Amino acid sequence: MNGETLERNKRNVLAFYDLTFNQCRPEDAIEQYAGATYIQHNPYVSDGKQAFIDYFDRMAREYPGKRVHFKRVIAEGNYVVLHCHQEWPTDENRDWAWHPRRRTTSDGARARVGSGSVVDALAMRLQDGAPLRSRSPGTSG
Repeated sequence: MNGETLERNKRNVLAFYDLTFNQCRPEDAIEQYAGATYIQHNPYVSDGKQAFIDYFDRMAREYPGKRVHFKRVIAEGNYVVLHCHQEWPTDENRDWAWHPRRRTTSDGARARVGSGSVVDALAMRLQDGAPLRSRSPGTSG
């Protein structure tokens, strides 16, 4: 894979995540940057485009002001890996808040790209030192 394609993949994955998290426009992110099929490995989100949109629309409503800062972007082959710093409003009663007194987390995401579109994504985070269980069938996370 040439450098131009890798740079395009990095730009598209960054734009996909920025639209989803920071601009709170997951439907636009899916329309502009997702492939024909979208597989989501986030343990709180089911597979498919509509499940992704529904989840992140709900996050935008429930947690206004959430932000993700991209620290590193690495591309190799058809994979793009992000190192992110997320800021969430504090809420001790949320099941996703792996450390209820912290507003920030250091997370990662891996996206698989096909023909410039995001076709598969995996969120990487630990809760109490143990991997979270995915709601998507056929995943090990």
